[in-house]
Amino acid sequence: MKQRPLSVSGYGECSWTSYVIAAACIIKANCSPCSYPVSNAKVAAVKAACVQHANGSIPNGALITNLKWYCNTYDYQRLICTTESKTQSERFLAIQLMLAHLNSYHSPFLVISTSGGLGHYLIVHTINWNCGGTGSIIYYTDCATIAGNTTYTSNLKSMNFTTFLNLMITSTVKYNMLFLRPN
Repeated sequence: MKQRPLSVSGYGECSWTSYVIAAACIIKANCSPCSYPVSNAKVAAVKAACVQHANGSIPNGALITNLKWYCNTYDYQRLICTTESKTQSERFLAIQLMLAHLNSYHSPFLVISTSGGLGHYLIVHTINWNCGGTGSIIYYTDCATIAGNTTYTSNLKSMNFTTFLNLMITSTVKYNMLFLRPN
């Protein structure tokens, strides 16, 4: 039976969808009997809770801080979530935080980037770091391009890390990250 692809349309859908995908990766990888659905129904439930928390505002419900609130309210028994927001002058600190998270927890995290001139959530899986940063490659997934019953590697994308960082700062004038790790 072919799995129906996740529906990612409309304002903010990438935030809730990316959160559900990343949370499921971490929970399923760290708790073999645990389940965490990756479905349109789960995305809708996360969205509804975040929008309600934001007093009915869909744009505010999609904020990275509301995803952190959702994690710490509903998924706190299995996940720990923290947010970091760094200015353009703190670029190296943002890089250090990303590398330290991947090195310590080996778990994906969310960032706000840019797609088509709009803020867009991506899931970062790993960074192939070269000393000094030049030539480093970042590996990520974009829920807006995930289609149906495909494999992890077919959805994994890569980009020059410098280009990726520039797209992050373009979207919000800050490097915004939601770090997720097993509890």
